[in-house]
Amino acid sequence: MANLKIHSRTFTHPKIVMAGNAATGLWVRLSTWAVRYHPGDWCVPGELVRSYGTPAQVRRMITAGLAAPVGPDYLLDDELLGWERNDSRAAIPAEQRQRIYDRDGNACLMCGATDDLTLDHIHPWSLYGPDTDANLRTLCRSCNSSKGAKV
Repeated sequence: MANLKIHSRTFTHPKIVMAGNAATGLWVRLSTWAVRYHPGDWCVPGELVRSYGTPAQVRRMITAGLAAPVGPDYLLDDELLGWERNDSRAAIPAEQRQRIYDRDGNACLMCGATDDLTLDHIHPWSLYGPDTDANLRTLCRSCNSSKGAKV
């Protein structure tokens, strides 16, 4: 997970003033996409740019220097942008953890192992899956690791 950071002087920066509200909004929206899917890499697919913004907004964003075409894609200007990792979250409470293990028979639901059990997010936490009983299941460490961030 990552958070987008926008510099506090952005609202008066000449590029923002030149771009106008609609093109600036497109730049911010594309920036949030870039941080979510490719943190630190400000290149976004041209198809995405065209689906999020109108041709006029894209032109104004480019003219103002907020983005530059790079082949079929666009490189966002990061002078006013930053990002930070946000991997912290509260631990799953011990009583909830035990409740899930008990519900699942204290065994891995994929291979049946009873050692080195972990909780798995069915819809991954990294993709905003919640820490609810319905979204948690028991897997051994090996099965959980091989699953990765897949639904």
